[in-house]
Formats: sequence, C-alpha cells, structure tokens
Amino acid sequence: MSVATEVAAQNHIVMFSVRLGIRISLGFALLFVFVSGSANAQTANVAQDALTDARVDWHLAAIAEAKQDWKSAEAFYQKVCRDVVPLPIGIRLWFRGTASYGMGLNAARLGDTAGARSHISDAAERHFWNFDVLRADSVLCSVCGRSWIDSLQGFWTRVRLVEQRNWQAQTTKILRPNSLSDTGLLPIIVALHGGNASADEFTEYWQAISDKTQSVVILPPGIIRESDITNSWGQDVHPVEKLLCDLIPAIYEQKLGDTSRIYLAGYSQGAHMAIEVGLRHPRLFAGVISICGFVNEDPDSQELRIAKGEGLRVCMIVPEGEMDLFKTSIVKERENLERAGVQTKFELIKGMVHEMPLDFVELFSKAWRWMNASITSDEPGIRDTHHSGSE
Repeated sequence: MSVATEVAAQNHIVMFSVRLGIRISLGFALLFVFVSGSANAQTANVAQDALTDARVDWHLAAIAEAKQDWKSAEAFYQKVCRDVVPLPIGIRLWFRGTASYGMGLNAARLGDTAGARSHISDAAERHFWNFDVLRADSVLCSVCGRSWIDSLQGFWTRVRLVEQRNWQAQTTKILRPNSLSDTGLLPIIVALHGGNASADEFTEYWQAISDKTQSVVILPPGIIRESDITNSWGQDVHPVEKLLCDLIPAIYEQKLGDTSRIYLAGYSQGAHMAIEVGLRHPRLFAGVISICGFVNEDPDSQELRIAKGEGLRVCMIVPEGEMDLFKTSIVKERENLERAGVQTKFELIKGMVHEMPLDFVELFSKAWRWMNASITSDEPGIRDTHHSGSE
C-alpha cells in the first residue's frame, strides 16, 4: 500500500470515528433532552398538584374558622405548610407565613398566649411583616400584648431595612393564550391581587383564564411592598389609579391588545381598587369583575352618571360567608350602581368564604360571558364595541 493510500485510509477511519462520535453524542443529547423534558413536565405536575392541595386545605381552614372551629383550622393550616414543599421558595414562604398568621389568630381565640406568640413569630420569620394587620385584630393584641407586637415589629423592621437592599425588582407579568382562535387584537384583563398577597401565587390562577377567554392578562404587583414576597395596594386610590391609567399608552404602543376592550378584575383589596378606578374611568375600562370586593365610601353621583352613559359593566362575585363589613359595603355598592342605572351583576356564591374560589375559572368565565354579552340581549355574545381607549 502506498503512503498516500495509507494516509487516505487512516483519514477515512478518523472521519468515520468522528461521525460515529457525533451520532452517539447527538443520541445522548436527544435522550438527555427527552429525559429532561419529561422530568420538567413531571416537576411541573408535582408543583401544580401541590398548589391545588394547598388551596383546598386553605379553603377548609377558612371554613373551619367561619365555624369557629379553631383547632381544625390550625390542623388545615399545618397541612398547607406541608403541601407547599414542592413549590418555588417565594410562593412556599408566602403560604407558610400567611398560614402561620392564621394559626396565630386561631390560638389567640383559644386564649393560648404562648401558641399565638409562637405562630406570629413564625409568620414574621417567613416575612409576614404587615404589623398594622396584626394590630387591627383586637383579640390577638389582647392575648399577645400590644407591647410584644411592637417589640416584634421593631426587630423585623431592622431586618427589613438591611434585606430590602437585595430584593429583586418586580415586574408586571403579561400572559397570552397558549393557542389563538382569532388573529385580531385580543381583549385585555388587568388583574389585581389582594392585600398581603404573593403576586407570583396570584399569577398562577390566570393562564387558564387567558386561554379560556382568549384574552391578554396583565398582572402588576401591588404598589406597596410589604416584604420581598408580599405586596399590597393600600387605601389610597390615587397612586393605583395613576398606575392603571398609565398602562393604557403602553398597551397601545406595544400593541398588546384591543384598547377599546380593557377590563379590570381584582380580588379583595385589588377588587376594591378595580371598582374605584373603573368607576372613575369608564371611557378607559369597559368593565369590572370584583371577587370578594369591598368599598370604603359611596361613589360620586357624577361618576355614576358617566359610568352609565359609557356602558360600564360591573360584576360582583360575593361569598355567602363573606365578612360582615365587606358584605355590607359591597351590597350597598350594588344598590348604588343599580339605582344609577349602571349595568350590574351580583353573584352570591354558596359555600364560599373570603378567598380566591376553588372553582375560580368557572366563576370568572361565567362573569366574562355576561360582561361580553350583547347589551340588548341576555344571551352570551360579543359585547358591543366600547369607546376608544383614550380619554
């Protein structure tokens, strides 16, 4: 064999080995992707199951509290703390902190000072730092002692001042349908979480709504940052009003959706803000869906007159077991809206307490169908085109 022939043969062997190595590597890579994809899907399923379990046990804890069965409520809150082990750390910490707060309230109602203090201390360690909420509960203050709560706040306020330098910035989340049935501009839902809430946990409810309603869902975090994992909206409507109105130009400029069909939705304190801002700006927002909402004052008569003229719709999802103060205020708001001729739907839900309902997707979808029904018909349909999304 000539030298040239030998070199060619060796090159052929080398190239064959290289190709074989590439094929083997590619095979392993594809296998890794397949296994990783399967593992990721399995992890996502485990997390979703954990989230469902936590919400069910949370509901059962709330039902027990409504019956003043404090021991059972504590047991369900303890289950919540176990349920959330597979969840991301921020959501897990929020569930456990808020559950510890609930257990502290329950222990206080049993007159258990040591238990109440222990649970409230656990809540603070898990970044439940809204001490105004603690002081608002007269039973808790009486059992734990106001001076003890003040001391606890002093310690954790100092911790907060150090830690907040490293808090990650929060962003407004935007969800789109996983599959589109329409190529046109989609309606927009701006959804506001409740007070003392996890913006991340609240977001978990809304992809199903985006898919079901074929809408873009925008989820801003509350303007008051209680801790690195907890946000609220406060009592002053004006800064929230500015935030929501400032979204309109961004929606238009980024072509996120149809600015003539922007709806506000909210839970608890977020519902309060949605109702207030919706009534103030019915030319910007086509409707409001309130879940466990409340109001602090009667609406302005001129606002009501404009809201009626603009065709604003307000749907209120109200728990049968709602707290008396909230239920009284929302019933009165309904009466004010109906008296002024504002299109209003009031849904009193049996078996529900102050919570994001377990059948949230079903309840919201029903409200959405009413919100978008023809003005001249009770049958589901496409809502008449609203006014331009600029005021």
